[in-house]
Amino acid sequence: MKELERLEVNQRLWLGIKHIQEELNIDDIAFSRRSELSWHKFIFCKNNNLSLPFYNLVNLAGFLSLPVEKLIMGDFGDSFNSKKIEYKFNQSISPQYQTGAGSKTLTLRHLLKLARKHGLDQDILHQFSLPSIILEAKVDFEISVQLVADITDFIFSRVELSEDEIKEVALLNAFYFKDSIFGKLLKSSNSTLEIYEHLVYLTSFLENNWFYKIEKVQNGNIFLNSYPSERLMETYKSKCYSSYNFSRFRILVTGVLTRYLGLTDAKTQITKSVHFGDDYCQFLINTNNLKPLSSPQLILQ
Repeated sequence: MKELERLEVNQRLWLGIKHIQEELNIDDIAFSRRSELSWHKFIFCKNNNLSLPFYNLVNLAGFLSLPVEKLIMGDFGDSFNSKKIEYKFNQSISPQYQTGAGSKTLTLRHLLKLARKHGLDQDILHQFSLPSIILEAKVDFEISVQLVADITDFIFSRVELSEDEIKEVALLNAFYFKDSIFGKLLKSSNSTLEIYEHLVYLTSFLENNWFYKIEKVQNGNIFLNSYPSERLMETYKSKCYSSYNFSRFRILVTGVLTRYLGLTDAKTQITKSVHFGDDYCQFLINTNNLKPLSSPQLILQ
C-alpha cells in the first residue's frame, strides 16, 4: 500500500489493470471491450498513462465487481475475486474466437474493405463485437482464424460476390509481401512448380493455421495438400476449424501466385476438404495454358 501511495492516481489505475491482465492472461482487446471503450482509445490511455473516461471506469468496475474508487486507486485488497473475474471473461468471449489462435489480421483487413464496399462493415462490427479501430489500415494484432472464417461466411450470406471481387481480396493478400524477402524469393522462382515449392517453405514461417505439402505433380497439375495445424486443432478441439468459404478464398490466393512470374492466373479447384469429411484439404492447381500477362500492372490488379 505504501508503494501505491507514492504513485499518482493514473499510475495506480494502470498498475492495477496490468496486474489483473497478467494474473488472468487477459489482452488489451478483451479489457477494452469490458469497459466499452474502443481498443485504440484504451491503448492510447494506457501508453500515455491517462485516466479512462468516468463512464468507462464505471463499466469496467462493474464488470470486475469492484467499487469505482478502488479501481481508480488500484487498491483491490479483498474486493478482487480473481476466479470469479476469470470465469466472467471466459464466459463473455466465445472459445472459437480466442485471440492469437492463428494470425489473420491481414486477411481480415482486406475482407472488411470488401464488406465496406457493400455497406456491411458496421453490421460486422456489431455482429462480432469488434472495436471500430479494426477498420483502420495499419492496426496489426493477432486475430482468430475462426473469426475471419465466420466473417467471410457472414459476407457470403448477405452478398452474392463475383469471382473477381473475391479474387481482389486474394490478390491483396498474395502481394502484400511482394517487396519483402518472401516476395523476392517467389519472384526468383524458375518455374511455376518452384513457386509452390517456395510457398510450402515460406508458409512454415508465415502460417500458424495450416501447413502445406505438394502431394504430386502430374501433367501440369500440382496437387497441394493443406493440413490443419496441431496448435489450432487443440485450440478448437476439431480439425474442421475455419470454413469451406474461407477455403475458396485460400485457393484463389494460391492461383494468383503465378503473377509473380508475370503469368496469368492458374486454374484452381478444391478436390478434398476437411469440411466435407476428408482428413485434409487438397487444392488442384492447373498450370497448363498460362500466358504472359498483357501488362505488368496486372500483377497488382
